[in-house]
Amino acid sequence: MSALRYAAKDAFKGRTVLITGGGGAIGRAASLAFASAGANVVVNDLPSNSEGAGPAERTVNEIKSRAEAETDAEAGWGSAIAVPGTSFEGQKLVDAAVSRFGRIDVVVTLAGTHAVTPFAQHTMEDFQRVLGTNTFGAVSPILAAWPHFQRQRYGRVVTVTSDTIFGTTSLSSYIFSRGANFVGARALAIEGADHNILVNCVAPVAASALSFDYIKDMEPSVRAQYEAQLTQKFPPEGNLPMILALAHESSTITGETFSLGAYCVSRIVLGFQDGITNARSMEDIFKRQGDILGPPGKEVKIPASSEEAMNTLQRSRE
Repeated sequence: MSALRYAAKDAFKGRTVLITGGGGAIGRAASLAFASAGANVVVNDLPSNSEGAGPAERTVNEIKSRAEAETDAEAGWGSAIAVPGTSFEGQKLVDAAVSRFGRIDVVVTLAGTHAVTPFAQHTMEDFQRVLGTNTFGAVSPILAAWPHFQRQRYGRVVTVTSDTIFGTTSLSSYIFSRGANFVGARALAIEGADHNILVNCVAPVAASALSFDYIKDMEPSVRAQYEAQLTQKFPPEGNLPMILALAHESSTITGETFSLGAYCVSRIVLGFQDGITNARSMEDIFKRQGDILGPPGKEVKIPASSEEAMNTLQRSRE
C-alpha cells in the first residue's frame, strides 16, 4: 500500500462518493484517499473567485495527475469530477453524480465555515451564514441522495461535528451548527436502518483555517509555535482511516459519533445519569443538587434512541 493510500486499492471500486468541501484540507485528503481506493469521486467546493481553477477543480486535477503518475498498472484509481457550487445545492451535486457515474453510494459532508467572535458580538447574519453552510449544507446533499439510497437499499453518510460541542469561547455559531449535526445524524441513522443506510458523525481535527483563525490574536512567536505544532501533529490525513471505514460497504456502525485526529479515534456519546425523584420544590432542587450532578465517574447510560431513553428513564422513576 503506497503512502497515499489509506484503504486497499479496490476497497471502493464501483462506488460513487460525493464530498462537499473537497477542496479544503481534510476534503482534499479524503477525495484523494477515496479515489486511490477505486471510488468515483464527485468533488464539491465553492467556485473560484478568479479565472483560474477553483478548489474543487484543483483537487480533481491532483487526483488525475496522481493516477496518471502511478507506476502500478493495477493501481485501480477511480475517476473524479468537480462540481463547483455551495454545499446547499445538494440536488445539483447528486444529479451530477448520477448523470456521470450512474449512482450515488456515499455522501461525506466536509464543507464548513466559522465566525471567531464573542457571542455578544455575533449577529444573526453570522448564525445564518454558519448554519447555512455547516448544517443546511450538510442536510441538502444527504436529502437529495436519500431517495437513491432507499431505492438501492444502500447508502453511507459521514457528516461532521466538532470537539468544540463540549464548549469553548468565541465560536457559538459554529458550535450551534456542529451540535445540530451531532444529534441530527442519530435521527437519520434510525430512519435509514431499514434501508441499509448507515449514518455517522465525525469530529475531525486538523491544521486548518478554523484552528489558525482561533489563535490569530496570540502573540506572534507563541502563535507560530502553536501553528507548527498543529501542522506537525494534526495532518488532515490523520482523520482518514475512520472516515473511510464508516463509508465502506462492510461497516455495520450507525448512529455514532467519533472524535478523530492524529490517527486516533474516540467515541463521543450522548447519555444520561440516574438522578432524583419526588422533587417537589425549587428548594428540593438546591438541597439535592449533589445527587443530581453526581460524583465524578457516575455511570452514564447511553440509549440508542429516544424511545429507549424514555423507557429507561421511566423505569428509574417508578
